[in-house]
Amino acid sequence: MQQLEHVEPGRLEWREVREPKLAGSLEALVRPIAVARCDLDTLMYSGGAPSVTPTPCAFGHECVAEVLEVGEAVRDLEPGDRVAVSFEIACGQCDPCRRGWTSACSTAGPHAMYGFGPNGGTDWGGVLADVVRVPYADVMCSKVPEDIPAAILASLGDNVCDGFRCVAPFSEVAATTSVLVVGGLAQSIGLYAVACAKALGFAEVTYLDEDPVRGEIAAQLGATVHVGSRAPTCYPVTVDASSRPEGLRRALAALAPGGTCTSVGIYFEEVSLPLRELYATGIHFHTGNANACHHLPAVVKLVSTGRLDLAPVTSRVVEWSDAATTMGDPTPKLVFARDAALSELAR
Repeated sequence: MQQLEHVEPGRLEWREVREPKLAGSLEALVRPIAVARCDLDTLMYSGGAPSVTPTPCAFGHECVAEVLEVGEAVRDLEPGDRVAVSFEIACGQCDPCRRGWTSACSTAGPHAMYGFGPNGGTDWGGVLADVVRVPYADVMCSKVPEDIPAAILASLGDNVCDGFRCVAPFSEVAATTSVLVVGGLAQSIGLYAVACAKALGFAEVTYLDEDPVRGEIAAQLGATVHVGSRAPTCYPVTVDASSRPEGLRRALAALAPGGTCTSVGIYFEEVSLPLRELYATGIHFHTGNANACHHLPAVVKLVSTGRLDLAPVTSRVVEWSDAATTMGDPTPKLVFARDAALSELAR
């Protein structure tokens, strides 16, 4: 079968590899039909994150797929089902998984995931491939609505969950709560945070970014948009999707006393923070992986009920075979789709 591999910075190649087989009763084999480029993929592709993924390695980790085959102990899936696949490998049964820390699954190993080579633990390959093995199918896969194009849903298994986890803890008080999202290098996650906040009914959603394209998408999602670097203040919830020290500082400075900032960016350099000012304000700061496998069912439910609209974020869809040559496209959310998924967009 064919699999897309990251050969060196700025270069991807389709290569022939051995097709995976079922290796356990809890497993499934799936055929990705739409794969989204994760925000981190852009940096990995350009060579800006060598510590995250070495080369060569299989590429891609966000997908909607068709189930091909299931193990005898799989209960919730059958061949032909359309599913979003978590990018994290998680068993759902160990102590970290039961506590919601699926990125730290003690069975699969911490940070086990697709598309990161040996830095994802056992090399699970990537989802830009003809067939992908899912070791804990009932836990890692969620069936998605078939009346929504797969290309629109392709990012459910990672970036959408990343945006969701920033605002979901405040859903019970959303009607009286405002949130500020600072956009940036995490191009789509900040936009998905906006979409999730709107879906959860936040009283006010503000988006700050220096990029007018992302600002326009945020406006389509229903946010009040500030294009530039001046941050509004006194928000009980802020999201740092900038991956820039100055963006992080803006998100922190905009917090109301006792507020919470969640940072989804990965910082490869040392970042200084104004701890004295933050001490005086008494804020809460959270960073870390999204625990996407834990959040995926709740996110799919929001989509299925029609409350969560992801379509505005999907800014470009290209043919599957073009993945090797278009990965560097600057659009916020790029999706690679097989013919069947492309035809759905034309309906």
